[in-house]
Amino acid sequence: ALGYAGRTSAMVLLQRAALLASRDNDVDKLRKLLRHPPTFENRDSLSHYLRVACEHGAAGTARLLLDRGAHIEQADRHGTPLLYACLGGHHEVAALLLARGANPARRFRDGCTSLIAATRVRGHDPVALARLLLEDGRVPVDARSPVGDTALWWACRRYERAGVDDRLPFGFISRRASWLTRVRR
Repeated sequence: ALGYAGRTSAMVLLQRAALLASRDNDVDKLRKLLRHPPTFENRDSLSHYLRVACEHGAAGTARLLLDRGAHIEQADRHGTPLLYACLGGHHEVAALLLARGANPARRFRDGCTSLIAATRVRGHDPVALARLLLEDGRVPVDARSPVGDTALWWACRRYERAGVDDRLPFGFISRRASWLTRVRR
């Protein structure tokens, strides 16, 4: 019997297992699951698993999916695999995607670039990730979100409040960070 969108229940279970393996960085399990061609011959499925792997920092499964033909620039309604890696602060995954040709200059529906995403999300240290994106040379440093925020503004705001002005990326001094933060508030 066919279920959702013409898929059998066995296909749905295989796809769910592949999704979980992508999330959990279980390369061996994903490699075994990808041997079922009728289920995974669609490049869109591979790209979906790639976005999940990037969101969770699963570099091993991301590498496997890219080797199998997952599209590196295919976006869902929120963004591309690179944006997901930057939002999660996953430096290793972002480096892999950039090495494979991901576009860090791409803007998303909310006007965000990967550099803005890397500097505005809390819960990780954005300095190494911002440096990686800047060294790539293709990211627009002065890009603004629809409300006018830049990656520099987010970095200055975060580091001034944390009292760690000497760690500011982009080489700006703490007086500049304090001034930018006061102007934006």
